[in-house]
Amino acid sequence: MKKMILKKIKEKRGGSTFTALVTGAFILLIALFVFDYLKAFNIQENLTEELYSLSNSAIKGAMYTSFYQDQSNYFDDALCQELFYSGLEDNLALIPQNGMYYCYDNDGKINYVLKIENMEIKGSKDAAKEQIKINGSVFVHATFLKKWYSNKGYIYPLYIETKPIQTIGL
Repeated sequence: MKKMILKKIKEKRGGSTFTALVTGAFILLIALFVFDYLKAFNIQENLTEELYSLSNSAIKGAMYTSFYQDQSNYFDDALCQELFYSGLEDNLALIPQNGMYYCYDNDGKINYVLKIENMEIKGSKDAAKEQIKINGSVFVHATFLKKWYSNKGYIYPLYIETKPIQTIGL
């Protein structure tokens, strides 16, 4: 009886080896997809935080205040937008091309592409609270498995809305 069971196990050994190899390859493939997705997600999250900070800096830089002298503020929308877009190039090292902003890695390959579809600056010339809303998208190139993606990466929507900033007395 034992010899018969051992004989059957030895006969199935080739099939089980093949099954183990296929299972291992499948697990590796899933792991590569997960790592690629996490890398793209981290880039999108970091970019969102950087753009939020850049928006707040642009608002503060575009506010002229003399509140302590004559209780008046002046907010320059055009300067705010200029500070934001120049910050994309200077602080984030993004390169503008065809209405989009490209980030290259050290090898000269595109890492991600930022597309700002709409930027709305809320506030008035004498308002005490200003706010920026940005709609756009981020295209992050895939690291692994580029052959299996039709667009060679991931596209994430981007929506940033700064909280109204109190600019009186800054």
